[in-house]
Amino acid sequence: MKILSLLRTLTLSFMAVVVSTGHAQANTCSSNTLNANYLVKTKNLHTGKSQTQHIELWRNNDRVAIHYQETGITELWEKTTNNKLHLIRYFENHERGIEYQPNEIKGSHDWSVKYQLVSDQFMQSMEKQKTKGQEQGQGHGCDERIAFTKKQAGTQIELDWYSSKYLINTFNITTEHANTQWKLESVNNDASAVRTKFTTLDGFDTTDYTDVGDNESDPFLAKMINMGFIEHGNSGFYDSEGRSMGSDHHHH
Repeated sequence: MKILSLLRTLTLSFMAVVVSTGHAQANTCSSNTLNANYLVKTKNLHTGKSQTQHIELWRNNDRVAIHYQETGITELWEKTTNNKLHLIRYFENHERGIEYQPNEIKGSHDWSVKYQLVSDQFMQSMEKQKTKGQEQGQGHGCDERIAFTKKQAGTQIELDWYSSKYLINTFNITTEHANTQWKLESVNNDASAVRTKFTTLDGFDTTDYTDVGDNESDPFLAKMINMGFIEHGNSGFYDSEGRSMGSDHHHH
């Protein structure tokens, strides 16, 4: 499984080492309020074994929630006035959350990584191949997709991108050892459903990260500390076993 772990780290390192660009999202294509659902498959090319996980992206204007279905973890990200990130990591099965202030968050504070799961800077480093889905006489449409590719250190990367929705359609990373594929399964633009999701999260009890050490007798906090979920506000992803996938994580 070490090969799969290495590929996950490679995947997220491409997404995480970035600089915030603060681009304007297009309201006409309902990019600011939506729920997008992704299936992520990682296959070991030597053994043929695969792992899958489901990731949900929820956007409500200046708030983004990323839900990892296999672990029940949801990370709610908000951009502060000085372009830093504020995080509440929710454990939905327990209806509890841990809140991290900007100075307690390790890793990148790039809003674009949270908003669209791939950074603006990384896309700018890729080579544009072709554009699909343009509407006749109306410039680019909401279904316009742009194909990008990149080769880097023996890794082939392909991105199919909904340019007006700021959404990954497909994202493939292939090395000599493994292949990871992201695929957009569905998009829901129902504003009421999105509001309900955030209202539910807001209703859960939260504990400040700085107060965790004073509440280790709390069974929930004791369990989360033991599992390594509270150590820092890492800005990354989790695999199906709950292990952190980001390049700046140190959990095993």
